[in-house]
Amino acid sequence: MLGTFTTDFSSSGSARSTNLAVGAEKINGHVLMPGEVLSGYECLQPFTNANGYKTAAAYENGQVVDSIGGGVCQIATTLYNAALESEVEIVQRQNHSMIVTYVKPSRDAAIAGTYKDIKIKIITALHLCGGIYG
Repeated sequence: MLGTFTTDFSSSGSARSTNLAVGAEKINGHVLMPGEVLSGYECLQPFTNANGYKTAAAYENGQVVDSIGGGVCQIATTLYNAALESEVEIVQRQNHSMIVTYVKPSRDAAIAGTYKDIKIKIITALHLCGGIYG
């Protein structure tokens, strides 16, 4: 194992918890070979009700708004922190417009369309396993 990281969402509401479970299922099991790049956005989208996501709170330009898929940035943040502990290259990462409470400041990663994403590049073969603990 190259690195692990967990974040707590036990205080999240039902819709946000659903979004985290749906997103973790979409990223879980990806096998990446050396030189491959994983995009959190590409794994998790489309953020639609038809894709299993619910409307929950999200950050947008320094404000809290309702958004389909709200909360999935916590998956990006958990992946980012695991990547910091691993032998992977962080190709892209942007922070939120506001402080998140589930990690220390500047340890977060946001996903917003294609302009905010978490992308990691694999140096050695990697099998992603997403665990959901609520």
